[in-house]
Amino acid sequence: MKKGPLEDHKRIKKNFVTPFNDNFSLKPVSYEKETVPQIIWLAIILEDLGDRIGSEFLNEMAKSVIIGPESKIEMHTMLFLSNYELLTPKEKSRTLENWTNKGILTQLQKSLSQFTSLYPMSPIAFIGNGSNSKDLGYYKSILNKLLDRLSRLTTMSLASILYNQFDIGRLKVNSDMPLAKFPEVQHYPNTEISKRIASSIRASVKTYHKIGLLNENSEWSKQFWNQSYKLEPWKM
Repeated sequence: MKKGPLEDHKRIKKNFVTPFNDNFSLKPVSYEKETVPQIIWLAIILEDLGDRIGSEFLNEMAKSVIIGPESKIEMHTMLFLSNYELLTPKEKSRTLENWTNKGILTQLQKSLSQFTSLYPMSPIAFIGNGSNSKDLGYYKSILNKLLDRLSRLTTMSLASILYNQFDIGRLKVNSDMPLAKFPEVQHYPNTEISKRIASSIRASVKTYHKIGLLNENSEWSKQFWNQSYKLEPWKM
């Protein structure tokens, strides 16, 4: 008997979902609750080094993570912070050694010294603490910028993830898509094409939450916000 057009679909409330889409998590991704804790460290580094140098630094840092042949995180992007929880002690040790040899670790410790002091439970805390001379207001200003999904700092932080994915060959796009003109995002928000690219970047990173490119079993997001609210009474 011939199947009806919706027979393979799953009904969720009043909507029919295709088998393809049902393979992905349908739980909405909260930018503030879930994405911000993953990219806060990127924003701090970009604010410290600037967009161009910071993006190159983050790309090289992510590519220099050492994972073993049996690792379960081969396809994970190492710019999502919670993925560092998946590294074994041996992988962390070898990564620190590689970062040291490439001159990455010292800068990483310098840029993140305040962050690792404020969040000693963070997945990147294994880098150790550098000297911290910044006050809480500096950090809060970065976080407030990041809470705005449309801010330049948010856009550049998310763009650094896609830049890394382009560079290592995991992301390919058709020539007629906005992301095909990815370098134009550097002009955000002053041109229409950069705004379209930024919109595509936000959509792309959101899918990363749904297709297994980050540590889904991590408690880091909850830990981040619990610690943030303890630091000082905030008006979010």
